[in-house]
Amino acid sequence: MHGVTATLDHDTALGRDSFATVIDVGANKGQFAVYARIRWPNARLICFEPLPNPRAKLVRVTSGHAEIHDCALGAEPGEGRMHLATRTDSSSLLALR
Repeated sequence: MHGVTATLDHDTALGRDSFATVIDVGANKGQFAVYARIRWPNARLICFEPLPNPRAKLVRVTSGHAEIHDCALGAEPGEGRMHLATRTDSSSLLALR
């Protein structure tokens, strides 16, 4: 689906549970969102992704089945600097090592 594969490694930890709402923080291009849509098709899916390019793919992958917010989440309200990694799924508000 749009070149994004579901992250099946979550199935061991979450596969037996049932959720009405799933929150994906740092959703990137939708790896976990694809898994969540398959595992919990009736759940409300809320995604947060501040980076424009991965977020554009996330929008396509979720096909209108998710609420997508174009922001990062942190411990306190305000604005922060995104530290961009070579792999966008490793970018963070935290300093990279």
